[in-house]
Amino acid sequence: MKPRFSWRTVALLAAALVTALVAYGGVRFLSPGGSAPAAPTGLELTVGVGNVSAKWQSVTGADRYLLLRGDEVVYAGAEPHGTDVTVTKGRQTYRVQAIARGVSSALSEPRTTEAGEGWGVGAPLVALFPKLLPPAPKTEAQWRGLRCNWQIRPGRNELGPSEHGAGSLGMRYRLICAADMVLSLHTMWFTSKDAVDGYMSKVIRDSQALRWNHGSGFWLGSTNEGYLKFDDPKLSLVVIGIAHSDNKPGSRSEFLTVANDLPI
Repeated sequence: MKPRFSWRTVALLAAALVTALVAYGGVRFLSPGGSAPAAPTGLELTVGVGNVSAKWQSVTGADRYLLLRGDEVVYAGAEPHGTDVTVTKGRQTYRVQAIARGVSSALSEPRTTEAGEGWGVGAPLVALFPKLLPPAPKTEAQWRGLRCNWQIRPGRNELGPSEHGAGSLGMRYRLICAADMVLSLHTMWFTSKDAVDGYMSKVIRDSQALRWNHGSGFWLGSTNEGYLKFDDPKLSLVVIGIAHSDNKPGSRSEFLTVANDLPI
């Protein structure tokens, strides 16, 4: 009786098995996997002006950490500490998660603190001008004792012919500020370059163009106000408006002096 498998068949089967094992090992080596890292411990919270800082014990093997406020990730990075700059006033609960080669740990034990009032989603805008804008609502900035409040109000380019407006969101965040009871300063953060252009197209009518230390601007003598744009691409979605809050007449030269005095 002839054998059911020839030596050639056996050799081919063995080669196929070796190839499969090598491929499996390579996939295991290249793909995220392994055991989950330990959950972080030692979470400590410190409340600051408009923010909450957190630190925790590092986890062996972890290459990344996530700090969560509730279910929202407020910090992601390799260091065992982070700051939540978008916190808002009230009781807040934080947890930390470690990640090693793509595998997440369990969440740490929660820690709760009472946070002060902050700028919330507007914090990234304030962070662009740390010397100009106050770090939190109801606090003063270094420049001229500037005090600000955020305001939800449509921009000129968002106003349409009906109660529904123009149908698109142009302004992400707006800070209304006052300095020395004389100047009114509006810091506006737009959603896109088109939104900036749409807003400024309503402003530049009957205005005088000018240059200031950080870009271009426009002065409207009829309303005693001016608007500033930035040459820096990182600030291309921001427009600053300046006016006299005491209703006194001003001039283009006075506006330009104030613009160039801004600590930016």
